[in-house]
Amino acid sequence: MWCKPSPIVLVSDATVDDALLTIATACRNHWQANLAAALVGEHPEGIHQVRVGLRRFRVFLTLFSDYLPSDQLTWLKTEAKALGDALGPARDLDVFLAELMEPLSDKGAHDANVAILMRTARNARNDAHAAAVVALTSKRYSRFMTRLNTWLTGRGWRRGDVRARRRSAESFARAVLNRRLAKIASNTKSIENMRAAKLHRLRIAVKKLRYGFEFFHAALPQKRTTRASLLLKGLQDSLGYVNDLDVAKRMLTMLSEHAADDQTRLAIIRGGRRLTATFDAAAKAARPQAVRIATRLRAQKPL
Repeated sequence: MWCKPSPIVLVSDATVDDALLTIATACRNHWQANLAAALVGEHPEGIHQVRVGLRRFRVFLTLFSDYLPSDQLTWLKTEAKALGDALGPARDLDVFLAELMEPLSDKGAHDANVAILMRTARNARNDAHAAAVVALTSKRYSRFMTRLNTWLTGRGWRRGDVRARRRSAESFARAVLNRRLAKIASNTKSIENMRAAKLHRLRIAVKKLRYGFEFFHAALPQKRTTRASLLLKGLQDSLGYVNDLDVAKRMLTMLSEHAADDQTRLAIIRGGRRLTATFDAAAKAARPQAVRIATRLRAQKPL
């Protein structure tokens, strides 16, 4: 059974050192709780939630980078990214099949090109899931988890000046989140005419900041924090069609490159035209909502 991350609770007088342990442990527990579901592969959320846990962990590393020894930061980022990348194709194909292809296949039930595209994507997804299982049961993953657990248990980051880590977690959160919120708000000024690639990068930045707000929600002013979180979620959702279009294009390219023959490749290209046209139109239609939310986000007061 898969699960979403549990709320992170920091005590009122938590220090940066306390926050380091609490947040890192929560991220690890989240992806570990979904490991069995990811290995079975019956529900796409299994692999998705493992990737979310790893992505949240990488955001944690970025936020706390000033408090982590550089050698530790390097190996943690390297291992978490490598594992997330290994699961990426399976997740992308899950999204491609369940969220993008299913609606199209319903509309084009008698379209032979769409049927071939669907069948090819399903076969590719099976192969990608098998590769994900290999990564999650590998010696590299086992070594990573052993070392990570030891690092957490012994608070391995406690090197150098310990006084810095005695800083209030609330003070630290206000500073780091306000700085990133201001940067994102500033970057949305040209959102109305922003190209797809830049919108995609903006969506990723928004998602990462949302994780930061989730990490420190309990330690910050609730009303203002909740409002900012909702605005970020709204902006992320309104830019979701840009992500859908990006996933569709990447998967179509991959499937056509690995097609068994020219006839299959041609069918994928033809079926893919319908798919990309649908989501290109949806992305354009969602832009006005993104503009409205971005305007409200720029008016958001600091925490």
